[in-house]
Amino acid sequence: MFPGVFRDRSSSPPPKRKTSPHGNEKKKRVASTKTITKNGNDKLTKPMSPKSPSKARLLIRVAAWITRLSSYVVKKAVAIYLGPVFWPFRATKRLLQRLGLLKKHEDVQEPETMGAKGQIKADMEAQSEVNIMLPLLISAVAIPLSLFMWIGSMAWSSLFSTSEASLNEDVVVPPTRWFASIVTPLVMIIWGLKRKSLSPSGAALGVIVGFVLTLSNYAFLACLFTFFLTSSKATKFRSESKKKFEEDFKEGGQRNWVQVLCNGGMAMQLGILYLIDAGCGERPIDFVKDYRASWLGIGILGVFSACNGDTWASELGSVIGSSEPVLITSGRRVPRGTNGGVTPWGVFFSFLGGLVVGIAYYLAVLYCVDAATLAICPPQWPLLVFGGLGGLFGSLLDSVLGATLQYSGYDKERGCIVERNRKGVKHISGIRLLDNHSVNLVTSVVLGLFTPKLAYALWP
Repeated sequence: MFPGVFRDRSSSPPPKRKTSPHGNEKKKRVASTKTITKNGNDKLTKPMSPKSPSKARLLIRVAAWITRLSSYVVKKAVAIYLGPVFWPFRATKRLLQRLGLLKKHEDVQEPETMGAKGQIKADMEAQSEVNIMLPLLISAVAIPLSLFMWIGSMAWSSLFSTSEASLNEDVVVPPTRWFASIVTPLVMIIWGLKRKSLSPSGAALGVIVGFVLTLSNYAFLACLFTFFLTSSKATKFRSESKKKFEEDFKEGGQRNWVQVLCNGGMAMQLGILYLIDAGCGERPIDFVKDYRASWLGIGILGVFSACNGDTWASELGSVIGSSEPVLITSGRRVPRGTNGGVTPWGVFFSFLGGLVVGIAYYLAVLYCVDAATLAICPPQWPLLVFGGLGGLFGSLLDSVLGATLQYSGYDKERGCIVERNRKGVKHISGIRLLDNHSVNLVTSVVLGLFTPKLAYALWP
């Protein structure tokens, strides 16, 4: 009736509203300024201009570039100027990792996946790297430390000594002796760790023992080196046979700090007394003119000859020969490895082990002491005799203590000698009062005190 006035709103679309050409941009701009708070309410923020994000990104990138450049410059400066300072620490870490004493944090390829040739090549490269780094590392540690100790000894002598002879060569320890006192023990313990003759704790205490004995007298060092080298070789001799009758058998010996203390503690104490009383230097044995230095020197000879003689007797005498040992207190036959058991071969090797230490002491005296001094001193060849006697008496005393104060039993299930009484163990000899370490300590102390008295009474 009125066309155009009444129409169906459901069927026809609503009329379009007129909008400005920038209307959509305004909506987008306003929508972009809305943020949602924690409570869920809309919060209007200040709209950002379209050019501001690019400026912020540019500033961030410039700051990152400046930071990277400055860190690179700092790293290079530290590597150039402070690299030699940290090199010994890095070299020490890599050396300990190569020796297996320090674990690596990075993942290492397993030997099964590398193959035989790859594993052999990797081992050869590691060994060559250790051989190259080892002398450099020892020198880097020993040279500054020896110079520091030399300067300290000179300062001590000049400040606390009132005599004019305080700066004499006989009083002030030269830097070469400091250097030898540091390098020699380091070389010995590294060799012992590689050969599994020492544990890490035994190596730590061995450095102290070696330092004291090398600083005091090179003849003491000769005794220590001879004992350490020959006893390690004797321990590895026919090791497969020793596994059958020794309960606590260890491959290579692997002496810990307790064993080092029991075998070398008495010698280290006598070496400290030698340093205090006679100073550093080699002196011939002369009980008339130089009683105290001679007494201490023969005491150290007795300690190492007894320890070496006992080691040779137990390690070589137990696997050489076909006859069963006899108990030293009763004379009855006992199984191999029994504490207090002796054999003719064991007695012979005990004297021979002490004789080797005496030869080392004798050669060191002949080489280090002046010929003019040796010409007016008593003969030095009795060092060989008392070295052999120290090894023999030390081994016999060790056997007596082991047969009486150390428990020995035969474990039927395992077929070996044990030092504890438990089910299935047949008692052989002794009571459980001392262990093997205690017996070695008592033997070294007794021979360290007895050998000088014997030498003083019989020295020609």
